[in-house]
Amino acid sequence: MMLCICLLVILTSTGPGRAAETECKVSTYGKEFIFGFVDLPSYNSHAQATDPKIDVQLITQHSANVYISLPSTNSANKTPTTVTTKYYVYKSKIVPFNSSFINKNQDTSSGGVIKITSDAPVTVIKVYTEDNDHIVCPVLPSSAVSTSYVIPSYGVNANSYSKAQLFVAALNDSTTVTFEGFETGSMIQTLNQNEIYTYQSRADLSGTIVTSNNPVAIISSVTVGTSSFYNKLKEGLIIEAPPVDRHARHFIIPVLRANTEKIIRIYAPFQHANVEIHSTSDTTKYVTVYQKIFYEIVPTSATVLEILSDSPVVIVRIDVDSPHGAFSMTNIPAVSQFLNSYPVDISYTSSRKTDFTVIIQYNKASGLLVNDKPIIHNPDQTAIGTPLGNFTFLTIRPSSLPATISHIASEPFGLFYTSSNYFYSAGMQFTNSDCSSVSPSIDPSTGFIG
Repeated sequence: MMLCICLLVILTSTGPGRAAETECKVSTYGKEFIFGFVDLPSYNSHAQATDPKIDVQLITQHSANVYISLPSTNSANKTPTTVTTKYYVYKSKIVPFNSSFINKNQDTSSGGVIKITSDAPVTVIKVYTEDNDHIVCPVLPSSAVSTSYVIPSYGVNANSYSKAQLFVAALNDSTTVTFEGFETGSMIQTLNQNEIYTYQSRADLSGTIVTSNNPVAIISSVTVGTSSFYNKLKEGLIIEAPPVDRHARHFIIPVLRANTEKIIRIYAPFQHANVEIHSTSDTTKYVTVYQKIFYEIVPTSATVLEILSDSPVVIVRIDVDSPHGAFSMTNIPAVSQFLNSYPVDISYTSSRKTDFTVIIQYNKASGLLVNDKPIIHNPDQTAIGTPLGNFTFLTIRPSSLPATISHIASEPFGLFYTSSNYFYSAGMQFTNSDCSSVSPSIDPSTGFIG
C-alpha cells in the first residue's frame, strides 16, 4: 500500500535576514492546487480492468472554505466549461469523485485537470481505493511546482499490463517540456494551460530529467497489472515528483518494521554529487552519484542511515514486503525541509493503527507537542540515535485524530506516518528557485548545511 501526505509550517522571523528567507520558502500546504487523477487500473487474472474508487482528502489547521472546480461540457453546445462547488472544511474532510475524472491513457477526452482554491492553507491528498487497499499521494500546491525535476520510479511486474508512467500537467500556455533519460531518450512536448501529457513504458523510468520553460506538475507511478503476475510490486506505486531544492543535502532515514526491506534510491539532478552514506550497521561509504543514474542502497531493516551530499540530491525510500514486492514509495525530506507543525489525519481508512515517527535534534526532543500538550519528558527512554549522533528519532501515537504535532519553540522536525502497511512523509518545505540570494542554514551543533 502506498501512502504519502503533504502539510505546512508557518515560519517565524527570528532575526536579521530571517524574513527574506521565510519568503523564499514554500511548503506542501497551500491555497491553490492544479492536478489530475492518473490511471491506476486493477486487473484480475483474466486481464479484466476495474477502476479504483477515487477521493480527495482535505486537511487544514483549523477551518477553510474550499472551492473545487471540475472540467465539464455544456450539454447544449458541447463546449468545455467548469463547475465549481464550495466545501466547508473543519480540520479534515473527504470529497468523493466519479471515476470519469480518471485520465485514461487510451482516452484523451477522459479526466481533465481539477483546480482547488481555498481561503486558508490546506493539504490536498488524492486517494485511490480498491478492496480496502489505499494508494495515496499528495498534490503539491501551485506555488511549489517547478521547472526542473529528477524522476523517481521503480520496476514493473512481469506482465504487459504493468507500466511505469509519467503524468505531466501544464499550468501555463506554450509550455515546452523536455525529457532526457536512458529509457525515454530525448523528447519534447508542448502543452497549453491545463493540458496533460502521459508517457508509459515497461522500463524503470528512474533518473529521467524533466525541464520546462514554465512550471509543470509531474506524477510518477507504476501500475501492478494482472494479479497473477506479481514479482516486483505488491501494490501500485505513486509519487508526485518533488522540485529540485538546492539546499537538500542532509538526510536521515529511520528504520522500518521487521520482516520488510527498504530500498533507498539517491538521484542527482545535476551532473554528479559526492555523497557520504553513514550507517548504524556499516562503515561510512563515499560514493559519486551521476545524473540520470540512481544509486541504490538496500540496508537491513534495523539500520538508520544519515546521508550527506556536496550538491542537491533527491532521496526516495521504497518499502518492500518480501516475497510479494514493493508496497510504498515516498520522498524523504532533507533536514533543511523539515517543518515545525503538522496537522495530521487518516480519515480515508477505518484503521487507526498508525504511529508517527519523528526525527529531531536530540536536545530539542522534549519540546514536542501533540494538540498543544507535551509528550516526551526524557528522550533517552524512547528515542533511537542516528549515525552522526546529533539527531534522534522516536515513535508517538496520538490518542485521537485529527491532531496537530508541533514544537513548543517552533523547532523544525521531520514526521512520517508509519504502520505495518505503509510509510510516508507527513510534509516538507522547499526553497523557491527564484531566491538565489538566500544561503542555506548551517546547524551550529553539526556544521552541516541544511
